[in-house]
Amino acid sequence: VRSKVIESSLFFAAFDNDGTYKWDVGDDKNILGNISINGAKITATGDIIIGGSARKDLTFNGHKFDNPFSTSTTPGVPFIMKMSNTGSLIWCKSGGGTGSTQAVLTFAFAANDKYSAIGGLSGLRFFFGDTKDSITINTSTQDGWYAIVDNNSGKMLKTGSASGDGFYDATTVLNFSGNDFLIGGYFESSSLKLDGSSVSVGPAKSGTDLFVAKMSTNSLSIEDKTSNLVNIKIYPNPANDVVNIRGAAISSTVALYDMQGRMLKRELIKASDTSINLQELAKGNYLLKIT
Repeated sequence: VRSKVIESSLFFAAFDNDGTYKWDVGDDKNILGNISINGAKITATGDIIIGGSARKDLTFNGHKFDNPFSTSTTPGVPFIMKMSNTGSLIWCKSGGGTGSTQAVLTFAFAANDKYSAIGGLSGLRFFFGDTKDSITINTSTQDGWYAIVDNNSGKMLKTGSASGDGFYDATTVLNFSGNDFLIGGYFESSSLKLDGSSVSVGPAKSGTDLFVAKMSTNSLSIEDKTSNLVNIKIYPNPANDVVNIRGAAISSTVALYDMQGRMLKRELIKASDTSINLQELAKGNYLLKIT
């Protein structure tokens, strides 16, 4: 039996199916305000993806959060983080912004085996991704926002907004269903814009109304896969005991198949230079696939 006093603002613990405690991760401070974990997903490879909101200068699981738009720690910093099945950090993507009446808040998180999405509301400005130049929202009112990330690479694929012609707008629920991306929330007054385009919302309303929208994920893509493969080197070929892989993206997967299409090995690439052990395989021809 293990007892633990939780003294972290952000805290995540893992257990076996029978409830046996495995590990936990937390932050380096115990502060309040706009801090939460809104959801978690275990991927097909056994990794864990979580989404939530942190604060500027807070370090969680080895990642220190920042908000280039603000010197204050008050606004929330939304994030999506990928961990191994032992809690080790693989990557983390985060955002930030400013707001005169509302800080950046995170309400919704969703993930499938391909993508993760996060959404909420923000004030004057908002961004999510690698740089603060990727501004999704730049307005004088409160708007809803969402961001979609590629689970494998951590690349930010899309940001979007949901806004009415009044003040109170937000994204409160997200979900993936097959190739569809579902988004819902609320907006004020008579019109609604999704990603800058007006959509039909029925009769004009004088207060706050709800919306649900369905989008396709077919247009989501990461960088050109041919260019990614140019710098990958696989050697020696033919190989005896090991085959070396150099230049593949960290968190990619490598799988080995026999000529009948049966998968014999599948491993996560954790370093730019890695090796696959072949000693237990019989002599013959094999196919190696990097995803």
